[in-house]
Amino acid sequence: MLPISIPDKAIFIFNLLLLLAGTKMTTALPPSNMNPHDDEFYSALVRKNQATFHVNLSAGNYILNGALVSPDTHWNYDGTMHLGRDNFVTALGAVVGGPSSPLHGLQIFDQYSLVDGGVGMVLYRLTGKLAAPLPAVPLSKPGRPYSALGVERLVFDEDGLLYDLVTVDQFGRIAAQTSGSSQRDAVGQVVPEAGHNGTQQPNPQTPASFRDLVRRNLATLHRNVNAGNPSANAMRAVEDVVVNDNGVLLRRGRQAFVNLVSCQSAGLNAFPEKRFHDFYVLADGHQGGVEYVWHGEQKATYRGIEVKEGVKVRVRGMMFFEMNGDGLVTKVTNVHNEAHVLAQVSGKGGYLYP
Repeated sequence: MLPISIPDKAIFIFNLLLLLAGTKMTTALPPSNMNPHDDEFYSALVRKNQATFHVNLSAGNYILNGALVSPDTHWNYDGTMHLGRDNFVTALGAVVGGPSSPLHGLQIFDQYSLVDGGVGMVLYRLTGKLAAPLPAVPLSKPGRPYSALGVERLVFDEDGLLYDLVTVDQFGRIAAQTSGSSQRDAVGQVVPEAGHNGTQQPNPQTPASFRDLVRRNLATLHRNVNAGNPSANAMRAVEDVVVNDNGVLLRRGRQAFVNLVSCQSAGLNAFPEKRFHDFYVLADGHQGGVEYVWHGEQKATYRGIEVKEGVKVRVRGMMFFEMNGDGLVTKVTNVHNEAHVLAQVSGKGGYLYP
């Protein structure tokens, strides 16, 4: 994974935006259980609503998304909590609502969109040109292009309305791109591999027995890591498995797969003893997804920051998998926000968790 050079306060960009918009910080809610819905009508409704969110945002119709969420919806946006439909819409408006909003005019392309019962996961790419300066990033200039990945986990109620949402975006990368502080992360320097240029990956549906197999296989990955046996994960992937970390295509192969599942590159190897907790494991057709949190203690210098006793971090991420007919992984894409590691290690901030 390429290092991400960001201004010191970049991690607070959208927290500040949303707070200025008048949204309320709320206490965290516990993770919700998966809805046991298998009927075709419900699944179709959830898929339609899930796909509509980003269509509305790309068209500049963010207000329409209010009708797709429950009155008491809960949104964890990169660690900032928002409770209720009104706060949800207000928060969206602060980011994309008009010419004075930094990401006004953005375009979002879903690359994976999974639905398993009443739970969904989406991996997307957002692109555009900065419409207004980013708060706390004085060097950011309107007109500069940006491109970054993001992931979301969505839980829907029995009426197909969104009531719990977690979003993780690479806004440290956007801050770097629009402030000119990072050449390596400039738009066009990191190019997604073929097939990830904004088109959604095809996903033919499969029997329930196959989806159960996918869930079981994916659920063992981080259990193996926590048990000190990460090499056991090699048997869950094909020999030439494709590995993508934060939009950067790594080399193929089972060892690369083992390393990625262990998030070895996250934290630039300064946190070698990571512990994982999976919030959700999803299976949909020939694809799967895992929402996880890893936590660990700093053991080596990180971006010039020396080791301090007791410094621990917690980082959220999501992995998306493509499977063959035998339930083996043929491709994995991982997304997390490295900026949250820097914020916690430097003492400038942390990540709020439900």
